[in-house]
Order: sequence, then C-alpha cells, then structure tokens
Amino acid sequence: MEHKAPDTDEREFAFHDKNNATTDLGKGDVTLREEANEATAEEHSETLLGSISRHRRAVFWAGVVSLCIIMHGYDSALMGSLFGFPAFQKYYGHSSALGFASPIGNLVGVTVNGICTDHFGHKPVLIWSMVVLMGLVFIQFFATSVQVLFVGQLLCGIPWGIFSTLAPGYASEVAPLALRSYFETWVVCCWGIGQFVSYAVLFSLQHRDDHWAFRIPFAVQWVWPVLILPIVVFCPESPWWYVRQNHLEDARKSIQRLMNNNTSDLAVASEKALALMITTDRLEQEANAGTSYWDCFRKTDIWRTKSK
Repeated sequence: MEHKAPDTDEREFAFHDKNNATTDLGKGDVTLREEANEATAEEHSETLLGSISRHRRAVFWAGVVSLCIIMHGYDSALMGSLFGFPAFQKYYGHSSALGFASPIGNLVGVTVNGICTDHFGHKPVLIWSMVVLMGLVFIQFFATSVQVLFVGQLLCGIPWGIFSTLAPGYASEVAPLALRSYFETWVVCCWGIGQFVSYAVLFSLQHRDDHWAFRIPFAVQWVWPVLILPIVVFCPESPWWYVRQNHLEDARKSIQRLMNNNTSDLAVASEKALALMITTDRLEQEANAGTSYWDCFRKTDIWRTKSK
C-alpha cells in the first residue's frame, strides 16, 4: 500500500524569534521547497570565478576566520622543537608530559566548541576564545617551573582546540558551495603557515642561551589575536546558526551581508538562500529527533564514530 504525503500547500511556516514573537514567512511548504530547489540549482551551476565575484564578502570573512588556525599550527610545532633548545632544557629540564598537555586541552576544546557554538554562535565563541588565550599565554610566558608550564600548555590547548573546529565549520557555512573545498585547503595552509612561522622564530633564536630563547617564542603567540581580533569583531554571524535558532530576520540580514551589494536582485537571492537553509534545517531536525551525543556510542552508530 502506497502512503501519500499529506497535502501541505495551505500550511504556512511559523517560527519563534528570540523574543518569542512569531515570525510568519507567509509561504507554504511548496513555495519554500521551490525556492530551496532554485537556490540549490544556482549553487551547483556557479563556477569558481562566478562564486568569487558574487560572494566576495563571504570569501573574505571565511578566509579571515580561518586565520585563527595559524595559532594552533604555531603551537603544534613550537613545544616539540623547544625540547632541543639548551636554554629550555637548562631551565625546565626535559619532561615528556609537556608534549601531552596541549593535545589534552585540544580534546576539551573540540568538545567545548560544539556545545558553546550551538548555544552562542560562532562569532562570540571565537572572540572570547581569543581573549581568553591572550590571558593564558601569560602562564606560559612567566612559568617558573615545568609544572606551571604544563598547566599553561593544557589551558592554552582548549582555545586552540576550539579554533581547529570552529574555523572550518564557519567557513563551510558561509562560503558558497563551489569554494568550500578550497577553503578546506586554506585551513590546512593556515596550519602550515603557523608551523613555518614557528620554525622561523626558533631558527632566529637558536644561538641564544638565556631564558629569552624560549620566552620570545611564547610571546609571539600574543601577536595573532592582536592582528585577527580587531577584524573578526565585525564579521557576520553564520546565517545557518540564526536559522537553527529561529532568528530568521537576523539570518536574512546575515545572508545579505555575505553577498555583494551589486548582486542582481539581492532581496530575491537572499530569500532563496534563506529558504534553502530553512528546508535543510527542518530535514536535519527530523533526522536528529530524539538523538543526543550518547547515540554516537550506541548500537550501530558506534561504527560511524569509530570510523572518524
């Protein structure tokens, strides 16, 4: 027996904004799906150069936010190389535990990012992570013992873990479909840039035998937030996050900020993009209904978790 989907032509979508006021889109399911399909077709038909021309702002913001990965790449190469510095060994000795501090913090940061981003959004989490990191670097810089340095590395690893997952997530949401694979490559490039800068700093200090041989590399970590933070405070929040929070007007404004002002019929293009996000979000809600993080470790889902 064939089951027929219920007729939803007359049903309208109604969502609640952050003030619990109902936002009525005034569109039936069919109209919304049609706009979503049009947006999908346009995304898949865009060329590389066409996407860059139409979404220059999105390209810029995705690229800027991804720069925070440089900080993680810098640290990943720094500590292991410092073990070979005579001044570092003289001051702290050689403790293999220092090599585990940052990865442990990364694991915490990855988990914290998933929870905090869902509740507060990408932009606030990124800004506060940079502010917190600038404070935590003081622990590394002024550490007088290997125990204090371990704590500093562990705590700094938390925002580094946040950066490593937040940046690719933000870029994948704001960047157009034709450019997402390139931004994944850009994230890896930022990681490599951080490691390259780390090696360059250490190479310039290899002949020093005082405590500045390792304190200067720690101090360089203050440079990245100072350069990146004043820019990201102006970046738009991901419209996908607004849609998931049912802040549809904010999502519409964010979409228009990510598109060029000279885009032909900006209002129509933003409405189609919003319809695609709403439709996709509804499908995700239906697929995730009744699930939680614990489902990653239950029954057949554990095999997908292991494969990651």
